[in-house]
Amino acid sequence: MKLVQLLEFLPDNKIFETVDFDYKFFINQLREYAYLTAGVKFDLIDRRSEQKYFLLL
Repeated sequence: MKLVQLLEFLPDNKIFETVDFDYKFFINQLREYAYLTAGVKFDLIDRRSEQKYFLLL
């Protein structure tokens, strides 16, 4: 069974003090989540620069 879920995070500068996030933080968080769930694949795309990160753990 293959389940796909898409999540987009668009920070609002009215709510957050800064909207310039360091994607290394998100990558580390996804690695921790993937460690707890075998076979999970994460694709993280920074739409500001189109930088792509793929994690398959």
